[in-house]
Amino acid sequence: MVELELTGTSKPGGASIRLSEADPELLGDAADRHPLASHDLRLHALRTGRWQPPHTPVPRLGHLIVDGLIARRVAVARQHRAELLGPGELIRPFAGEDELGSTAYTVEWQVVAPARVAVLDDEFLCTAASFPDVLVALTVRGVERARRLGLQMAITELRPIEERLRALFVYLADRWGRVTLQGITLPIRMSHGLVAELVGARRPTVTTALGVLHHAGDVVRTDDGGWLVRRSLAVAAR
Repeated sequence: MVELELTGTSKPGGASIRLSEADPELLGDAADRHPLASHDLRLHALRTGRWQPPHTPVPRLGHLIVDGLIARRVAVARQHRAELLGPGELIRPFAGEDELGSTAYTVEWQVVAPARVAVLDDEFLCTAASFPDVLVALTVRGVERARRLGLQMAITELRPIEERLRALFVYLADRWGRVTLQGITLPIRMSHGLVAELVGARRPTVTTALGVLHHAGDVVRTDDGGWLVRRSLAVAAR
């Protein structure tokens, strides 16, 4: 299981954010001049820890992650798996979670890094309907998420576990890493339990393998709780 912190909740105050600030890439090259640029979206700020999204009302399009990181954790029997989701990704907590057939499973959401999510409600949907490019961009992101999840599934099949972890950290570094003189810094405070769920392994096994990678200088835990990935790993993976 993942070590959880304080329960994540939305901060009060009815905050909002303009679409051009929440996700300018969604509006293309002329984001500031796009007719939807000034459209206000309801905004929720989430603290780290388990997030219990409200069951109602569920926006039909979902929530757009503005910043931060959120893990979607799925449990089938005693097996737990997770995917990390970040800025620009569309999520639909609870919507359709009981429509995937007869297999018994549960879904939990964990805020890994303080996050903000914008609500793509019916008002936004009605307005955006006049701008197909925006809806297409959201659809493309959904397809890209499926592709990344497929890649992560392939990574979980690598052997030995050290190779699996190297591939995972290169994948994460490509998405959220920052190149430095020392290597690629990954400012994500992941517990060994969450890493285990990302690669489909047991936590004790991951802890031992991370010790091997640390000794080799491939993947090192930093003082602030993040990670440092050796740059040559990313180069070798290409």
